[in-house]
Amino acid sequence: MIEATQPLITDWVTAISAIATAGLLAFYTYYTRKMQQSIADQVEEQNRQTEEHTHQRLLNILPAILIKDEDELVSLRNVGNGTALNIFIKPIFSKTNSTIKDEDIKRFTYK
Repeated sequence: MIEATQPLITDWVTAISAIATAGLLAFYTYYTRKMQQSIADQVEEQNRQTEEHTHQRLLNILPAILIKDEDELVSLRNVGNGTALNIFIKPIFSKTNSTIKDEDIKRFTYK
C-alpha cells in the first residue's frame, strides 16, 4: 500500500494541468482584450472617416460665395456647385461711422 505522505504521480499531473490551464486562460484573456481594443479603435477611425466623408459631400454641394469689394460696390459671385439662395449680408459698423444710410443698405442687398 502507498503511504499518504508521498505525492502520487497523478497529483503532479493535476498540478501541472492546473498551472497550464491558468496560463492558457491568462494568455487568452490578454489577447482577447487586445482584440477588443483594436476593434474599438477601428470603429472609432471608421466613424471619423464617415464624418469626414459626409463633410466633404456637403462641401461639394453647398454654394460658395465669393465677395469682392470693387470701389464702392460689393460684388457677389457663386463659385460653388450648389444654388446660392437667400443671401443676407449684415452691414459692419465702425466706431467712426456708427450710422448707416438707406443707400448703404441698398448697396449690400443682392437679388
